[in-house]
Amino acid sequence: MSLFEIALVLAVIGLLTAGIMKGYDLLQQARLQKTITHIMSVQTAVRMFRDRYGSLPGDCDEASFMWSGKTRDGNGDGVVDGHFFDNRSEASLFWQHLFLSGLIPDLPFLRHHDPHQAHGLFFPKTALGNILVVQSDPPPFEGLWLMVYALRHGKKYLTPKQAFFIDRHIDNGHPLTGCVRAQSAPGYSTDACVKQGRYNLQSTRPACVVYVLLE
Repeated sequence: MSLFEIALVLAVIGLLTAGIMKGYDLLQQARLQKTITHIMSVQTAVRMFRDRYGSLPGDCDEASFMWSGKTRDGNGDGVVDGHFFDNRSEASLFWQHLFLSGLIPDLPFLRHHDPHQAHGLFFPKTALGNILVVQSDPPPFEGLWLMVYALRHGKKYLTPKQAFFIDRHIDNGHPLTGCVRAQSAPGYSTDACVKQGRYNLQSTRPACVVYVLLE
């Protein structure tokens, strides 16, 4: 094979590689956009639930009456109590109440099973493969937050670049201010996601949890 033929083959390989990488980037961007739409639809659904029922999903104390025993009641104190992985908590009832109200569609759900609990829990799955969970006052924040989380530690968290993309499109692009925040996921160093007050875009590790204010 001549030098010209070798150069031609290398050029073709380079073009193919560039095309594949561009296609992957476009696919990732489409998944991010779909995840953003998903997040914003939950924000809207929570506002509509409060307007319609006078309470927050998960905290509604008339849920079992309205939906004929298909779910349990919250205590109606205005706070979505408990941890999202605890099937006795209002945070775990949040998605049941929203789904039964018809305010969120029958989207793909992922199951979290804890052998110490009687039943598995189900959470909405994002286009990126994460799950959405809710938590009241997750440290160090106050209020009710929607979190882009992982079903199992170390898998399906967000990279700083993905977290920044979501923040920039919904809020101000700053991880420590506004209605969208971010911090390192469990098991990662504190600067794995946010470094010196900014997203650590030098890192490609999936080390971020994104928080979106709901209430």
